[in-house]
Amino acid sequence: MLYSILFKSDYLLFSKKSVPLQCVFHSIRFKVNKGWSKALLLFYFIPLTFTIKQVFLLIQKPRPIFNRSQQNPSDRIIR
Repeated sequence: MLYSILFKSDYLLFSKKSVPLQCVFHSIRFKVNKGWSKALLLFYFIPLTFTIKQVFLLIQKPRPIFNRSQQNPSDRIIR
């Protein structure tokens, strides 16, 4: 069994064509840049949808920032 593993590993070393490192790094760079472009679009899309949603909520129903109990805590009566 050990012999077959060693034979296969030697066979794979000599049977594959060699590829220049420039081609390897170019393909890695291309894949990384392609992935980052999609990630950046998602990064820009999420804040834009969040701000649009907030604008629509403010236009539909303006709400007070503080409740009455939060404005003057000394006015509350403790029973």
